Amino acid sequence: MAKELSAIIIDDDPGARKILKKFIEEGKNGVRVVSSLEDTTKAIAEIEKYRPDILFLDINMPREDGLCFAQRLQLTGVDVRLIFTTAYRDYALDAFSLKPFDFLVKPFTVSELDSVMRKAKESLAKSSQNENDGNDQHKIKFKTTNGYRFVYPGEIVFIRSAGNNAELFVKQCEAVCLTTTISGVFKAVKPYNFLQINRSTIINLDFLTRIDRKERICFLNCGTKEYAFRFTNKILSYFEKINSIKLG
Repeated sequence: MAKELSAIIIDDDPGARKILKKFIEEGKNGVRVVSSLEDTTKAIAEIEKYRPDILFLDINMPREDGLCFAQRLQLTGVDVRLIFTTAYRDYALDAFSLKPFDFLVKPFTVSELDSVMRKAKESLAKSSQNENDGNDQHKIKFKTTNGYRFVYPGEIVFIRSAGNNAELFVKQCEAVCLTTTISGVFKAVKPYNFLQINRSTIINLDFLTRIDRKERICFLNCGTKEYAFRFTNKILSYFEKINSIKLG
């Protein structure tokens, strides 16, 4: 089964949001809208929470226009396919200076949206393939206090936050202190078999052995050591839907 893609919509017009959501979810591109916002006030938090594959961003909005928000978003280093939506064609030149993935002029047709969605899906698939080629041969570089640590993805059991930084736990039961935030670490390991189960914990699904649905706890096994972590209701839904886990 093809991976379902996620999208966030930001548009101050409730009618436009409703129509776009309907067009997206009734299409055949396997995309689900995970959040729909009327302005950019909570947008960064929502994007970091859901880590969408695609962001539909209106340009002409009263509090903060889409162009200014896109500039802020670039500073976060978030990897998302940005698609500008606007009723004003004249905004196109300014919008493309920010190098978005695509641009839709309102009112656009279902066919135009489907075309953009197919392009985004193909781009994401190609990017994922490039990132996963040679997973077993390539180490990930993590920044530490004294320099860098290079680790194979398959050696990492889990990652947890440590204040403003993160700790990496490897198969040798060694904890490696990093000078990177938990969100920064997740960006590095996302192409591999990792899942963020709560705000402070990322697990390697290769080590997942069992789940307690009632207590919302998952268990990882590494040799003679077992680790237990609580997870969110959203992650429970994810666990409920999957029938198997792809190894590394």
